[in-house]
Amino acid sequence: MAGGNETSATDVQIWATGDSPIGWGDRYRNNRLDIKLDKKTYQIGDTATALIQSPYPEGELYFSVVRHAPLYQSVTKVQGGAPQIQFPITADMLPNAAVEAVLVRQGKPLAEVEPGSLDKLVRIGFAPFTTNVDGNYLKVETTVKPTVQPGRNRQFS
Repeated sequence: MAGGNETSATDVQIWATGDSPIGWGDRYRNNRLDIKLDKKTYQIGDTATALIQSPYPEGELYFSVVRHAPLYQSVTKVQGGAPQIQFPITADMLPNAAVEAVLVRQGKPLAEVEPGSLDKLVRIGFAPFTTNVDGNYLKVETTVKPTVQPGRNRQFS
């Protein structure tokens, strides 16, 4: 580097998915389900993609976008370790909202599953996001004369 004190950094996120189960590791001792959104901030009209880190080969996914109430909901049969759900970003999601997911294990009956290979039948996840509000600010300008006396009328423009 020319100056010697220059710094650079990068951050790249790549999703490689398929129908096969993925070992996401046993990072949690609870029934947490990780949800990864493709962006942290969206524009109204965008289509968001949520990647669900599923520990099950098959499942039923209850997915919703919530704010003060559910804004989007779907129930989908999913397969593989990384199913994806897409949903539209709407003005109702201003200035922020979150996705919630409940994944219920499907597939072989429990009697046919290898003992010890399954610890939870349900996983639950939550991921917040923001919606860009730059175009929604009210721009106000006022002009006030510097001397204002009590009891006097003033005009504002």
